[in-house]
Amino acid sequence: MARRSAAGIRPAAPTWFHPRGASLVIVIIGILLAIAVPSYLGFRTRANRSAATADVRAAITSAEAYFSECDTYADATCDGVVRTFDMDAVTGLPTYDPGIELDHVLADVTGANAGAHYCLDKLVGGQPAHVIRPAINPAAPAGVTQLELKGEVVSGSLCAAVGTTPGSAIWAVL
Repeated sequence: MARRSAAGIRPAAPTWFHPRGASLVIVIIGILLAIAVPSYLGFRTRANRSAATADVRAAITSAEAYFSECDTYADATCDGVVRTFDMDAVTGLPTYDPGIELDHVLADVTGANAGAHYCLDKLVGGQPAHVIRPAINPAAPAGVTQLELKGEVVSGSLCAAVGTTPGSAIWAVL
């Protein structure tokens, strides 16, 4: 049924359109958002953690190629070429794989084990990952996990969080 207004005839509002109906739609949208947003944030967190872990895993190959050429994880002259165990694009790990992305490259630079171990880490979207290689002995610093002892990539912390702070007696940023 049409209603008459000052401007002429206009159609009647649909019977389903009512203020209570509009608020019901808003409530349904709110419920859907309450379900979807946490799921999306969890997905994003897992994706960032996986990206950080993948970046660290990809860099291990470059570190091992460096060792196979130089017989150390410290800075060295290998076959007459000065090499650095760091992220320097000219002399460091990116010469083995230009696509690697890391935040820190740490190497054991003191004592009898100088150049024997390294720690690589990456932070992606607030999600950290690191690896200590080669596997270290059970007399490791406090706070080192069993996965780290085995040389596995560990998500959830950076090298500095496991007693490998830059400038410490064990590790040095290179």
